[in-house]
Amino acid sequence: MKKVLSVLVILGFVIGMAACGNKKAEEEARIADSIRIADSIAVVQAYEDSVRLVQEAAAAEEARLLDSIAAAAEIASTAVKKTTTVVKKEEAPKTKTLRGGGTSGN
Repeated sequence: MKKVLSVLVILGFVIGMAACGNKKAEEEARIADSIRIADSIAVVQAYEDSVRLVQEAAAAEEARLLDSIAAAAEIASTAVKKTTTVVKKEEAPKTKTLRGGGTSGN
């Protein structure tokens, strides 16, 4: 009877240990899964940030181009027309009148 009782006690311990399971392995699996999910979320967030930065850079470049086009149009509409100035050469005053109506100095 002692042997049967000890076999039952051992069998009870084995069943008890099997019922409780290996909590450490389950905890490690849960932690690994949490890390994997966090890494996935971080990758998606980094991708979204890079897409947002590219879109902002493209919008800034488009705004810069539109501003330069508007500035060029404004300059073209307010361009100053070139005027030519005609300078007349004045003749030197006559200094002496000779007899006979001639002039000197030419």
